[in-house]
Amino acid sequence: MNTGVVVSFSSEKGYGFVRDNEGVSHFFHIKNVARDSVDHIKVNSHLRFESVPGPKGMVAKSIVVAASYPIYVEPEFEDGVLVSKSDSCGKGNEKVLVLTNITVENSDPNAAIEELKTKAKNAGCNAVLNLARSRRTGTSWVNLNHNYTIHRIAADIALVKRLSSTTNEDQAKENAQQLEQQKNSILGKGKPEGSRVVEPWVWYIIQFALFIGVASIIWANM
Repeated sequence: MNTGVVVSFSSEKGYGFVRDNEGVSHFFHIKNVARDSVDHIKVNSHLRFESVPGPKGMVAKSIVVAASYPIYVEPEFEDGVLVSKSDSCGKGNEKVLVLTNITVENSDPNAAIEELKTKAKNAGCNAVLNLARSRRTGTSWVNLNHNYTIHRIAADIALVKRLSSTTNEDQAKENAQQLEQQKNSILGKGKPEGSRVVEPWVWYIIQFALFIGVASIIWANM
């Protein structure tokens, strides 16, 4: 018997399509589904069936719902990182790890988001969630009388996976082990740190403190 996944199904019309493991689409009707499987037919259900030629293509007959097990696979995100203002990570995706929440600062908000994405990638994650924006006023290094806007963006650095399924129990167990190894590897790297725009007055205080420290050492050795 063939195995495949239901890609579409209308309970009102009583028919749908199942795609087998080779990618071939099969039409099926509810009348060809085993009685104890009828209530379990839905999109993404795994089926076992006999494949027979029909007038308009392949048809699935003698259909039963196969036992399936959840697995997590890599989702496809633009630039490899999902950026979301909320906790939502897209249809069919699931958040499996939240590493930390960090805040970065930059005069350019887009640059701040790119920095968050880079920190996520370096940490082994692929999502920047719950994006929260705020602003504060900074002082120019060139002209201390000139102020400008500093954008502060906070977000969760997370790992997101796409939830899928398989009829192979051993594959599901192996997938679960691989996910745990990946999460442990990420946690082992440590949490990324945020960044802050340094104000001129902070640098002046540091320089003054260094000057006092050096002067004290020189004075003590005189």
